[in-house]
Amino acid sequence: MFEINCHFLDTNILLSLILPEDNLHKKAVGYFKEEYKRYLSNTVINESQNVIFKLRRIAFKIIKHVKLNILKNSVDLLNIDNFLYKLKMDFIAQYHNNDFPEGIQKQKFVHVVNQFFMDYNEYFKYSIVSNDVNNLNVLAKNIKNDYKFILNNLFGLFTRFICISFINKMSFTKNLINIGINKSDAIILEEFFRLSQSLNESIIFLTLDNDILKLTHKINQIFHSIVSIETLKD
Repeated sequence: MFEINCHFLDTNILLSLILPEDNLHKKAVGYFKEEYKRYLSNTVINESQNVIFKLRRIAFKIIKHVKLNILKNSVDLLNIDNFLYKLKMDFIAQYHNNDFPEGIQKQKFVHVVNQFFMDYNEYFKYSIVSNDVNNLNVLAKNIKNDYKFILNNLFGLFTRFICISFINKMSFTKNLINIGINKSDAIILEEFFRLSQSLNESIIFLTLDNDILKLTHKINQIFHSIVSIETLKD
C-alpha cells in the first residue's frame, strides 16, 4: 500500500478504525491489516481520547434535548418526521457562531448531530408514538456502554504502536497555525517533524485531514525540509 514502511499516525486515522460509523472505517481496517512500523505521540493519544469523550457528551445532550421536547409537546403522529427535523435544527440552533459543544467546529458538529438523528431515528419515533421516553433512558445506557467499549479498543491500539513524547518548546507550531492549521494539529505535525529528524529511515505523516493535505507545500516551507504527508489509499 505504501512504499515507505515507517508511519506517524494522525488522530483521525485511529478514530476511523475504532468508530464503525466513520465513512473511512473500512479503508482504515484495510490499512491496519498491513504490517508497518507505526508511531504515535502523547498528543495523538490524548486527542483521540478527548474526541471520544466529546462525541459521548454530545450524544447525551441530544437525548436530553429530545426527551424534554417529547414530554412537553403534543406531537401530531402524521408529522413525526417534521417534528424530529425541527428538534434537530433547534438543537443545532442553540449554539451560536463558534459556540459549539465541546469546542467542535461547526461543520463537524452539524455532521455529528445529523448522523445521530439518522442512527437513532426509530428510537425517537417510538418514544413519540408511545408517549414514553423510557426507551431513551435505555438508549443512553447503551450508548454509555458502546463508548466504554470503543475506549477500551482505543487503549488496546495504543499498546501496538511506538509512542513518543516531546517536552521541549515547540519551534514551528505558531507558524503552522498562521497558515490555517488548528493548534492541536500543528503540535502533532511538529512532533512528527521532530521525530523524522531523529530517525535514520524515511517516515510519512498519515492523515485524513484534507486541510493538512492541501497545505503540504506550505508545511514543507515552514519546516525548511521535505516531509511526506499522505492519506489512506484505496
